[in-house]
Amino acid sequence: MKADLNRKAHERCKQMVVLLETHLNQTTVQSDIKSRFYANINMPLSYDTINEIRAEVKRYIQGMILQAIQKWELDTKHYQRTVTMINEKFENTFKSLREEIEDVERLVHIENEPNNAFKGLFCHKCLNLRIII
Repeated sequence: MKADLNRKAHERCKQMVVLLETHLNQTTVQSDIKSRFYANINMPLSYDTINEIRAEVKRYIQGMILQAIQKWELDTKHYQRTVTMINEKFENTFKSLREEIEDVERLVHIENEPNNAFKGLFCHKCLNLRIII
C-alpha cells in the first residue's frame, strides 16, 4: 500500500512540475513578473557590496516567482486535488483491509465456538482460509 501511494504521489508530482513549468514559461506570466520587477526598480538596496545587492535582487525576484506559483495553485488547485486523491486512495485501501480483517475475525470466532458444526473445517492459523478436509 505504501509503495502504491508513493508511486501515485510521484506520478502526480511529475505532472505538476510539467504543468508548473509550462505555466511559468508563458509569456504573460513572464511579462507580469518583469513588469512588477521594473515597477519597483528604485527599491532600496544596501550598498555594502555587490554580492549583497545581487542577493537582495535575487530574493526579490524569487518572491515574485513564488507569488506566481501561489496564484497558479489557487487557480488550478493541482496540489490540493493531489492531496485529496492520495487521501481517498489511502482511506479506500484501509477500509478494504479493515473489512477483510473483520471477515477473518468473524470466521475465527465461528471456528472457536464450542457448538460449531463447522469446527475443524477452517484453518485459523494460516488466515488464508483454506478448507481442510
